[in-house]
Amino acid sequence: MVQTRKGNEKLAAVIAEARWSHAQVAHGFRRVAAENGAREFAAVGRSHVSHWVAGSIPSGVGPVLLAEALSRRVGRVTTVDEIGLAAQALSSRTRLDWDVDTLMALIDLGRADVDLERRHVLMSAAY
Repeated sequence: MVQTRKGNEKLAAVIAEARWSHAQVAHGFRRVAAENGAREFAAVGRSHVSHWVAGSIPSGVGPVLLAEALSRRVGRVTTVDEIGLAAQALSSRTRLDWDVDTLMALIDLGRADVDLERRHVLMSAAY
């Protein structure tokens, strides 16, 4: 039995708005993934983006990273819902990992999103 996937028209529309080729989307995606320490996406290429537009789904935090890469290109916030991947991003965030050390996760959270310059600015602004 052959299964047919419906293409992701929302993602195709945002890529068209960005005026990027699939190879350029892949490059932007890899850059955002590297900035966020998502090494599992280091090999994403043009064919991956073509598959996503055809209806397949990026794994893990892929939808969030893709939305960020496209946001940077179009100069406005692009949500995972706008690129047709909201349900996938939500399901990947709501999975609980009971084997995670809470203290280590909090330490990583403190390091991950805020660099030292930004921390200094935020601390100065509070006082």
